[in-house]
Amino acid sequence: MYGSTGVMYGSTGSHGMSTAIDIIAPILGIAAIAGAIVLFIKFASKKADKTKPLTKFFSFDHLFIESITKFLYVLSTTSIAAFCLILPFMSAASKSGVRAMGAFFEGLIIAVFAFVIFEVVNRLLFEWSMMFIRGAVDLHDIRNKMLGSTDSAFNDSIDLSGIFAAKRRSGNTPTDKAEQSAAQPSQPSQPAQPTVPISPVAASTWDCPCGKTGNAGSFCPKCGHPRP
Repeated sequence: MYGSTGVMYGSTGSHGMSTAIDIIAPILGIAAIAGAIVLFIKFASKKADKTKPLTKFFSFDHLFIESITKFLYVLSTTSIAAFCLILPFMSAASKSGVRAMGAFFEGLIIAVFAFVIFEVVNRLLFEWSMMFIRGAVDLHDIRNKMLGSTDSAFNDSIDLSGIFAAKRRSGNTPTDKAEQSAAQPSQPSQPAQPTVPISPVAASTWDCPCGKTGNAGSFCPKCGHPRP
């Protein structure tokens, strides 16, 4: 009788537990969805406050996989070193006397080889992982720079158009002067002043004692007497 009562109580308890799970599970699912929406709007959207620490964690502009991989590499390195240090003592723990000493040195040799092999393999896996991660990070940075340059080029075009408009409003001095001169009506030109011909100064003449008169040169053409 007591056995049947225990069985009935156990079945009743398990049924109540399953009923509670059926009620709590949807509530937790709805709460998880609501919490995800709130976190996305507050920390992961473009309008999120960039000064908050959780914003960087939920932001897709920052990739933390490189830092996490480095931490895992350091953790695996220290774990391998700790295991290799404990291995000789574990080998000698189940032995006694001379056999324990031999087991210790045997475990020490195995630990040295295991440390070298495991560390080399761990380093190779880390470097291969970092090559893929840094390639993805570089592509991510290039994408962000391209998007940023596109936005800046668009903003620069707007700024340049504003500068050109302001420059046109302020006026370019040579252009404005040319436009003003073209806009002014042409005035009739004044008549040219007549030019007065300049008469050459008449050269003075002289008379030579030999009787030659009207000489203009420095010597008399008749006798060669110099001009007085």
